Parts: sequence; structure tokens; C-alpha cells
Amino acid sequence: MAIRAAWVEFSARVRQALFTLLSNAAKFTDHGTISLTAERQSEDWITFSVSDTGIGMTEEQLGRLFEAFSQAEASTRRRYGGTGLGLAISRHFARMMGGDLTVESVYGERSTFTVRLPVG
Repeated sequence: MAIRAAWVEFSARVRQALFTLLSNAAKFTDHGTISLTAERQSEDWITFSVSDTGIGMTEEQLGRLFEAFSQAEASTRRRYGGTGLGLAISRHFARMMGGDLTVESVYGERSTFTVRLPVG
């Protein structure tokens, strides 16, 4: 029973993180593509990636992206809404599970968020 409870908690956190990433991708991509991929890298690790061809981010924006209540810039809150908590919480969940949430982005072109988690 403890294993089942742990799996339910694990899957709920993964689902919430992926929902946050997909919602953000949809919010910041006016036109173009959004994709979700899952890859089993080994017996011990699984990786989920959410990529978009949205607005991308600068190095400065990336530097504060995972801070609670922080958004890429002040105009972002006015234009797109949100509290600036989703990514901070998602990274916290990933790290609590022994993994991480990272991002790669090119300003004006694309972003890819990757959640890497241990399994088993």
C-alpha cells in the first residue's frame, strides 16, 4: 500500500509540473508549435520535455525564472497574467523527487523545459 501511495503522489506532482509547462507554452506561443516528449533514458531515469516556438527569453530573464513570484519582466504579468509561482513550484517538486527542472531558450525563437526524474 505504501508503494501505491508513493506512486499516486509521484504521478500527481509530475502531472502538475507538466500542466504548468504546457500551460505556459500555450500562453507564450501565439502561433507555431508546442510539443511534449517523454524519453526513458535508462532503467533509472525518465525525461519529459516541453518545447515551444514562442517568445523565448533573454539570459537575464532566465536567471530569475525559477524564483517564486518572479516573471520574465513586469510587462509579462500585465500581458499574460499569472502569479510567477508555477515554475518555482514545479522545480521544487522535481527536486523533491530527486530530479530537476531546467530550461534552454533563445530569445524571440523558442524555449524547452526539461523535467528529469528518477524512476523505480
